[in-house]
Amino acid sequence: MCENAADLNGQAISKRTSRSSGAVSIGRINYERIWNGESVPREFFCPICSCLWWQPHSCGSCQNLFYETCILKWTQMNRSCRYGCEQYEDRRCSPQIQCLLSNIWIRCQSSQYGCTAVLSYDKLEMHQINQCPYPLARCQYCESLMLVNAIEVHDFPLYLLKEHQSSCALVSIQNYLQTMNGLQNKIQPVNTYLPTISTQNAAI
Repeated sequence: MCENAADLNGQAISKRTSRSSGAVSIGRINYERIWNGESVPREFFCPICSCLWWQPHSCGSCQNLFYETCILKWTQMNRSCRYGCEQYEDRRCSPQIQCLLSNIWIRCQSSQYGCTAVLSYDKLEMHQINQCPYPLARCQYCESLMLVNAIEVHDFPLYLLKEHQSSCALVSIQNYLQTMNGLQNKIQPVNTYLPTISTQNAAI
């Protein structure tokens, strides 16, 4: 039993360490993280997530800008622009916008864990990848952001749960019942309509 747990722990650690060292380069930058926020126009915040643009992209039609991650997710489900343009045409933002962004100073995303660094927009990513003494990682199961040295303890129980769910007969039965209930709900309107048809035929 202990050997199996040790093997699973080794697999979990191996998966964790294979994810580009587990470090998260940039988290979402909300207004509270911006050191000179009073000088940053509200237009510099993404209309989808309300956070500061990071590596922004613009719509070729309306020229509105979006946080890179947000617009990539948006276009996976929508062809149209967030602002209603019939088709989103991706464009990189202009050098002028990049120049304005470089004047923004931002607190490190690990400030709640003790990092006191305040960096320019251009230097933030380098600090958070290579220099911050409190590097963060995102849990691959629940997507929580936490210190790298705490992710192993956090990940392992969730890894075991995922492994169990993949082979658990009870989970398979529950999934089957949910699927059948969904199909039954779709079929039910047809069944409720059939007696009406039969009654009409009998009357004829």
